[in-house]
Amino acid sequence: VLVLVAWLMGARRVDRQSVDTAFRSGVLLATQLDDHDGAGGHTAFLTLRHGGRDTAPVQDWTCDRRELFDARGQRIWPDHLGHRAGTGGDPCAALSRIQTLAPGGQAVCTFVLGHGPTPEAALALALQVQRADPAPTSAAVGARWQSMLGAVTVHSPDPLFDAMVNR
Repeated sequence: VLVLVAWLMGARRVDRQSVDTAFRSGVLLATQLDDHDGAGGHTAFLTLRHGGRDTAPVQDWTCDRRELFDARGQRIWPDHLGHRAGTGGDPCAALSRIQTLAPGGQAVCTFVLGHGPTPEAALALALQVQRADPAPTSAAVGARWQSMLGAVTVHSPDPLFDAMVNR
């Protein structure tokens, strides 16, 4: 299982150049260093939920997108990730772990994306959600979106327009 997030921290794509990345306690962190838009110090994170039947740790990670794309921008599948973090790269968050299933088996793998106003707050939140059961939160978020998006339903002669507007 591999998940990749390409960070866009700040108002413009060029703001990616002022992002510091780190890997701490199984959490990939991306902190915006430039404060020109008021987001300096804000930190996004990506982590893998632990607990319950989902107990396998992160086995491989990187914060440098160049490990996953060649010079032409084509996706590549490296044998392993380089455990790179810091500034000056092409910031991303890529986590992977091995998931072995028996024939006909199933598994749930929960990756969590979040944000905090400081690196310390983001890490604390990530560590908290690593141990939490995602089902109640997922159900609550689904119900909230349903209440917002289901408040108005459009019926027009064009079913494609209805599909686009209604959800």
